[in-house]
Amino acid sequence: MAGPGFAEFIILILMSIVGAMFIAVMVGIGIALGVRWGSKWLLEEIYTNLKFEAWLKRVLNTSEK
Repeated sequence: MAGPGFAEFIILILMSIVGAMFIAVMVGIGIALGVRWGSKWLLEEIYTNLKFEAWLKRVLNTSEK
């Protein structure tokens, strides 16, 4: 009995490529969601920080001096 044929070899290569593309898409989605949730958390922390708000008002209102 002969070993795996040419068609089986091509199918194996294609399945490897599809698997690698699937993993790359999943990693990209994970990074995008992490950036989205991280930036949302960061903005909430900035807007609730009273010291940062006071500093920002002081820096942006320099035209009165």
